Amino acid sequence: MSQFVGKWKGNKASRKNFEEYCKMTGVPEDLVEKYRNATTTIEYVNEHENWTMTVISDAIPAPRVFKFKLGEECVSQDAQGQGIKFTAVINSDGSMVDSSSFERMGWKPTTTTRKVYGNKMNVETKTGDTTMSYEMDKV
Repeated sequence: MSQFVGKWKGNKASRKNFEEYCKMTGVPEDLVEKYRNATTTIEYVNEHENWTMTVISDAIPAPRVFKFKLGEECVSQDAQGQGIKFTAVINSDGSMVDSSSFERMGWKPTTTTRKVYGNKMNVETKTGDTTMSYEMDKV
């Protein structure tokens, strides 16, 4: 679990299948461009069973803070005020898996898998048959 704690910066150059994923999930074209050029940092804090994930990006007006417990559903909103539901678990292989759904996508099931290898985190997000992946660097 401790491998996720800390700040992680998205590596834009490592993105794979970004445009196709955005199109399939219904991200508006103006937001696709904004997200494509965005610098995003995610910070994970863990205190006993309580987790906090803070997302800072120049694509959103203010940091997004999500407080959750592993294995329990978290209900929140995205930067545009639409609903988000997710449940995060840490698997025996050390990966963090979020099972989520988003109002803007018609609540389609989405799975995000994060694996840490030293100072790199590989992130893979899958909705239906479409997968997007990218890396984050520990800062």
